[in-house]
Amino acid sequence: AYVKLLVYNISGQVVKKIADGVSQPPGHYIVSWDGKDEQGRHVPGGVYFYQIKVGNFIQTKKLILLR
Repeated sequence: AYVKLLVYNISGQVVKKIADGVSQPPGHYIVSWDGKDEQGRHVPGGVYFYQIKVGNFIQTKKLILLR
């Protein structure tokens, strides 16, 4: 299935596209985010959200980035 994994800031703006339309076979995966935005700059610590979309499945969760 095609996978889309995005990180958003508290304002709802996309901070980082970790996976954007990548085709992945079924299975378990571990993904890490280095705390940088799309331009490679470190983002400040705080509350962020990540959203994963796989086919018709969509899930959004909160994460806290500590600096």
